[in-house]
Amino acid sequence: MKINIKRDEFNEWCNDIFLKCFKCIDKALEYAKLEKDNIDDIVLVGGSSNIPKIKEMVKEYFNRDKLLNSININPIEAVAYGASYLANVIKGKLIDENVILVDIIGISIGMEISGGKMGIIIPKGTNIPNSGKVICRTSYDNQTSLTISIYQGEDVYNVNNNFFIKELLIDNIEKAPAGEVKFEMILNIDVNSCLSIEIKDLKTQKLIKNYKLTDQYSKNYEKQVLQMLENIQKINKKKLIESNYKDYKEELINLCLSERNEGNQKAEILMNMILDDEYPIYIDKYESYLNALNEK
Repeated sequence: MKINIKRDEFNEWCNDIFLKCFKCIDKALEYAKLEKDNIDDIVLVGGSSNIPKIKEMVKEYFNRDKLLNSININPIEAVAYGASYLANVIKGKLIDENVILVDIIGISIGMEISGGKMGIIIPKGTNIPNSGKVICRTSYDNQTSLTISIYQGEDVYNVNNNFFIKELLIDNIEKAPAGEVKFEMILNIDVNSCLSIEIKDLKTQKLIKNYKLTDQYSKNYEKQVLQMLENIQKINKKKLIESNYKDYKEELINLCLSERNEGNQKAEILMNMILDDEYPIYIDKYESYLNALNEK
């Protein structure tokens, strides 16, 4: 089946998809802690980089007259060339001393900590290969076993919103008062992005556990992590909407009472205005009252 469409129609139909590219660019700049003006050259890679509208939008986004692609770089071959270059770097062979190429971990790795939270051990954006370590200790007297749960993700407040990797068990722990027995856990990510975990008894310096997880970075795993991150974004968006429609009236009244007791003369007037307000006080009005209360 063959259908002829005009370029303007194609651009209009694909506009939402095109705009998604710039969310990725924004995130990349944010992770790298860079501004648009800090970027020297821009290389577009992949088949879609041949779409004229994409090139036009990228040039406009970065306020450029031209892209590096237009000079001498084949967008189809660029990814393969980069992969072969990285392979040579891993092997210890430098093709060009003026080119520095590094791989990074895309999603943070950590462990479950008290309160159902996640403590990050290796943050996203860390160069590969790399490692991170943490001290684990017993939490109550005469504890004989300790369980450590390893996760990957970015939600530090709720570990269940992250991707579970593995549960580690340390048993046959010598009985002692809480906190006296300590272990050092070391997480290593090698050049192939494989994760290994070592646990060492700090008292004896003996390696007691050694795990190598070679299947954690498969395509299926990556899809699951991306789905998990998408779910977190939806949850955070829902929380934001809920916070925007939270009624802050009671909170403001308590704040005014506290300020009145501290001698703030405006507090009494504002509190009466709040009490007379028959409508819920949402975030925008809450901030207005707060500014008035703090205004000198």
